[in-house]
Amino acid sequence: NSTLTQDVSSAGTCFTISADDVTLDCQGYRIIFANSLSGYGINATARNNLTVKNCSFLGGAGIDTSSAGVLLVGTNRSVMRQNVMNLSAGIGFWDEGSSMLNLFVSNLINTSGGSCMQVEVDNHTNITDNILVGGTATSSALFRISGTTGNASTSGTLTFDTSGTIQTTALNTLTLGGSTTGNIILGNLTSSIGTALVVDANGAIFKDSSSLRYKDQIENLQTDFRKILDLQPKSFVFKATGKAGIGFIAEDVDALGLKDLVIYDNLGQPDALKYDRMVVYLQQVLLEHDNQLASISAELAQLRLTPEESNWQYATESGKLMTTLPIQVPDLTVIGKLQVGLLSFDDLESSISSLTGTITVKGDLAVTGSLKVLGSSAGSAVIPAGSTSLTINSDLVSAQSAVFVTPNIVLESPLSVTESSPGTSFKVEIPRPLDRDLPFKWWIVN
Repeated sequence: NSTLTQDVSSAGTCFTISADDVTLDCQGYRIIFANSLSGYGINATARNNLTVKNCSFLGGAGIDTSSAGVLLVGTNRSVMRQNVMNLSAGIGFWDEGSSMLNLFVSNLINTSGGSCMQVEVDNHTNITDNILVGGTATSSALFRISGTTGNASTSGTLTFDTSGTIQTTALNTLTLGGSTTGNIILGNLTSSIGTALVVDANGAIFKDSSSLRYKDQIENLQTDFRKILDLQPKSFVFKATGKAGIGFIAEDVDALGLKDLVIYDNLGQPDALKYDRMVVYLQQVLLEHDNQLASISAELAQLRLTPEESNWQYATESGKLMTTLPIQVPDLTVIGKLQVGLLSFDDLESSISSLTGTITVKGDLAVTGSLKVLGSSAGSAVIPAGSTSLTINSDLVSAQSAVFVTPNIVLESPLSVTESSPGTSFKVEIPRPLDRDLPFKWWIVN
């Protein structure tokens, strides 16, 4: 093992490793190479278990495209850890040829005219938590991979900064990032027009093409498009970053049966949403509304016809309007009493009555003001997720009232009426909040 106690400088190559199981700890001192001719900071050929750490590499005036901070040729199971490189040309770490199973972790490589790293893809190289900073030279590549088979993997955070590119040679697949953790950070991206990209459950990136050329089994989509209107937008905070966001929850969309809009992971669990596909559903909902508006417009046009032009008949007798056919009019004012079958409307007495004594309302009944109900009254309500109580306003509550509540879901603890204000309201409560809404029905008996 070797430890530097001062900077090391050479006209060409500073260190040539000639043994296995060598550890070089620079303790922050500099290795200044290629001062006057091409060379390497460290050259290791056909070695095993080499460790280089805490070194600061600096390329001199003689550095060129064939120079490198560290050159590994046929060198296996080596570790490059916490090193810093500042180069104007050449390659930072060059993992070449038949090298295998080498690890590059927590290094900072800054090049203004060369490549930060170059590896052979069949070397099974592991690159973890490195920062690559590129320069302005058009020929430079932050990360260059050559070869056709094998595995070059990254984990943790691999950061690409400023200019430069990732170059591959004869590769079908380039994998960056672990299966569940790690980030890929790309800086200085510019805006352009092109094909959107999608990421599948395995992390593979594909073009999201729309052309008929790329598709088969094309059929008209048959589904209940209106279900999308049942979605409830949510606000949230991402666990990994702590950043706030808004949108829909994949599990909610899946529960509604909108599986075409959900991206599932390899375990079949909802993972993400196809927000761009939601426009397909919304277009169909808008089309339905457009057809309804067209139908309403046609009906309104019919209502604007004169009696002679319309398809209904009328007759008057002693100031009364009578018809045995359906009548559609936009506005109708009646002074006195309007008799419709067994139902009587009297504006003078402000009353509605039925000859049968019973009025049945089918659908929703909207009341402006107050609605008085004698006897008992019932209804339904929801305690929102995260809450423990709900106050229901009702002037039917009295000191003698019996109020019954029934939950619509299975509860581990009771649902109770804990407070009652006669003529005003009553309060329904649970011991602790739930992570979902609690729907229930209530019934007041006097």
